[in-house]
Amino acid sequence: VLTLARVLERRGGTRVEPTEDLVQTAILRLLEGLERFESRSALRTFAIGIALNVQREAITREQRRRRLQEHFVSDLEPTGEHGPEDLVALAELRRGALEALARLDAAERWILEARLVEGARYGELLPRYQAKFGHHIATEVGLRGAFFNARQRLLELMRRDGRRA
Repeated sequence: VLTLARVLERRGGTRVEPTEDLVQTAILRLLEGLERFESRSALRTFAIGIALNVQREAITREQRRRRLQEHFVSDLEPTGEHGPEDLVALAELRRGALEALARLDAAERWILEARLVEGARYGELLPRYQAKFGHHIATEVGLRGAFFNARQRLLELMRRDGRRA
């Protein structure tokens, strides 16, 4: 356990998840994956590989969360040129954007994040979408339509709440 913690700390840890949480997740995955261990390498090497994957996943999750938030609310940041009324209005807009995003269904949030935050192409998204949500969308054109509809629904939710013109 100490070895895993030291390796993760040396690799920079994460800003969001404590190293102890990452180590716990790595140990659980190690226990789940012991049947795949083939003794071609040391168990220590296998465990460190799992811990590093857990750390990479945590960093990726945080980067995606930050990019998604920045994408939807970056224009709502105060610039220093605003008075108190403007700052209140900006806070309301930010809250409205995040509330509207939270009201989208999982598939809508997923497609918006994948396209706008990850910048993924429709061709690479289609198999991922189908694996996660089923095969009701069979083509890239259908996925484009799902993205357009999700974006429109987000904007409509914001308009309906009076958060955006």
